[in-house]
Amino acid sequence: MHLSTVAELVPAGVCVVARRSGWSPSMCIGIEKQVNGDVDYTNLFTGEKVHITPDSSLADDWECAPC
Repeated sequence: MHLSTVAELVPAGVCVVARRSGWSPSMCIGIEKQVNGDVDYTNLFTGEKVHITPDSSLADDWECAPC
């Protein structure tokens, strides 16, 4: 699944947990779409913002589930 597709389809105010299949479980990120359409990516364990590159968001090995 492409992360860019998930971020596009998530309604505002909804949080989704995502990680790439090769990542360790401690690198799960939270995806939350704001009312203005901006998407925030946050490391769920540290609370730090995560920068997702365009190449990474288009990879097809993302696993996602609702929070």
